[in-house]
Amino acid sequence: MTPIDRTKAKQGFVPAMKRNACRNCVHGDEKRQDRMPPYDTASWSCKLGGFMTSAGAVCDRHERKPS
Repeated sequence: MTPIDRTKAKQGFVPAMKRNACRNCVHGDEKRQDRMPPYDTASWSCKLGGFMTSAGAVCDRHERKPS
């Protein structure tokens, strides 16, 4: 373990991709536009609430997807 890894562990650091967010919630739904790259952008919606959101958003009803 490097000194930076030890410092992160001591601080309780959680990388962005591992934090709770719509991208890793069972209610988050990613849709890709059916277009040629680079216009095939992703959009996110909440299946629970039925509204558009972003991958990094989070609410108090977050349920992590099983690994």
